[in-house]
Amino acid sequence: MKYFNIKLLVALLLSVAVVASPATAREMFGESPTEEQLINALKPAKKKMKFRSIRPTIGGKSARHEEAKPEKRSVSLTINFEFNSATLTEKSKKSLETLGSAFNSKELSAFSFQVIGHTDSKGSADYNLELSKRRADSVKKYLVELCDISQKRLESTGMGEKEPTDKNNTASAKNRRVEIVNVGK
Repeated sequence: MKYFNIKLLVALLLSVAVVASPATAREMFGESPTEEQLINALKPAKKKMKFRSIRPTIGGKSARHEEAKPEKRSVSLTINFEFNSATLTEKSKKSLETLGSAFNSKELSAFSFQVIGHTDSKGSADYNLELSKRRADSVKKYLVELCDISQKRLESTGMGEKEPTDKNNTASAKNRRVEIVNVGK
């Protein structure tokens, strides 16, 4: 029993570390994530095991704990654009084609996704916010038009420089990324 509890605790800590970590896909998977790696990063976690327990009561009514909301699965991709624009580079188009294949897989085809653009802190905050929105829209447009993803499954938004991956160096290129979040069915 003690061994089972330790295994469960280790598994729980590892799953929280992977989801909570702001690491980019490059840091997690290498230069270019594969379709399988993207599917595994974005598909919802399996349902948690249920345990029997005694439920406390308050004033004769059951004091149930609220069930935890399912975690949103996400991955940050390094998608490059032409300088100071929302025009995708050829290398980024290949990465998006892999992402499109993952979206069309049986594991992810029923889900919707949010495409979130991020920038570094170079330039004004207003300009970076607008640029991040245009870049997220560009990624969405590519996925819809060239990867045959339904527009209804994708929502795009920009965060500008508000959520840097590298908080110690907000001007770092690591902060220029596109985050993909599984928002459910």
